[in-house]
Amino acid sequence: MVGTDDEVVEKVGDYEFTVRFADEETPEQRQRWDRRVDALTALLVAAWKREHQDFHNN
Repeated sequence: MVGTDDEVVEKVGDYEFTVRFADEETPEQRQRWDRRVDALTALLVAAWKREHQDFHNN
């Protein structure tokens, strides 16, 4: 996982994410970012709960 000066690469479980930074932030970008963070968080928590539930049920 290698990133450049204007990007960050992170791995979460089996997923690899690349985040590139914009030159300038606008209010609309902030709102989109917040929605994406909420959606991604919900996705990751749901996946974690499924895996955790499977572990406890076995």
